[in-house]
Amino acid sequence: MKFSPKVNRPDFPLNWTATERMPKIAWKTGTSYGRKDAWSIGYNKNYTVGVWTGNFSGTGVADLSGANVATPLLFKIFNTIDYDSNEEWFTQPPDCDIRTVCSETGLVPSAQCSSLVTDYFIPLISSTKACDNRQEIMLNPDEKLSYCKSCVPATGYKKKWFKIVQPDMQAWYEENRVAYEKIPPHNPECELIFKGAAPAISFPLNGTEYIINKKAPEPLQLICKTANDVTKVYWYINNKFYKSCNAGEKQFFVPVEGPVKISCTDDKGRNRDIRIIVKYVDL
Repeated sequence: MKFSPKVNRPDFPLNWTATERMPKIAWKTGTSYGRKDAWSIGYNKNYTVGVWTGNFSGTGVADLSGANVATPLLFKIFNTIDYDSNEEWFTQPPDCDIRTVCSETGLVPSAQCSSLVTDYFIPLISSTKACDNRQEIMLNPDEKLSYCKSCVPATGYKKKWFKIVQPDMQAWYEENRVAYEKIPPHNPECELIFKGAAPAISFPLNGTEYIINKKAPEPLQLICKTANDVTKVYWYINNKFYKSCNAGEKQFFVPVEGPVKISCTDDKGRNRDIRIIVKYVDL
C-alpha cells in the first residue's frame, strides 16, 4: 500500500480535488458484489480508521464504491483528527528485508517467471515456496487431452507450458469474457485422478422443497462430505460459480425462487449435483 499522492492508484477518489490536502496514510478500499456496501480502511502512526458506507437494508446503490464514496470520507477524517502528522511515518523494522518475487503470485520466482518485482519479507519467517504459477503439462498429439504421470503413455505425447488458473478465477474469467488458455480436460481413463467418491452434499437435501420468508429471507447452508484426499471444494449455483472453501467448511447462500441446481466440485475434478425447489411466502 502506497501513501504518496503522486502515485496513480486505481482506487484514488476521482472527486478528490487538487485543492484538498492529501493525508499521509496507507489505505485499502473495497466494494461488495451488487454495490450493497463499500468501505475504506486507512492508518498512520497514530490512528487506524475504518469507513463503511451503504444502506442498512442491503439495497444496492449504482454509484457506490469504496474509492469514490468511502475513501474521501476517510481522507477528511484523517485531516480532521491528525492534520499535522504528515512528517511522521513508519520505519522499516530491522528484521524485515527485501527480495525479488514473482509479480503475479508474490512467491520466490522460478525459472518460468517472466515478471519480477521487489517485495518485503522476513528472513526465516516468510514463505520460501517457489512460484508454481506456470506448469509443464503433458498432452496428447492434438492437445485435446492432458495427462498426469500416472496415465501418460510411453510414447505419442507432447509437453506444453500453461499458466495455472484456479477454478474460482476461471469462473470469473468466463463470466467477464476474459480470454485465457485452458488446460485440456484430463484423460478420462486416468484411474489416479478420478478414482474415489465425488463430494456428498448433505445439505440442502436433494429433491427437497424449501419455504423461505419473503420479509426476512434466511440463507440456506451448504454442507458436503469429501474423500480424504480433498483439501478444497468449489460450489456452483445454477451452473454459476458461487464460492470456494476448504473441505468441511460450511457456507451459506440465499437462493432464488424456483428450481435451484447446486453443484460441488472437489480439487480432483469430481463433481456432485443436487436439485431443490425454493418458494418464497409471506410468513
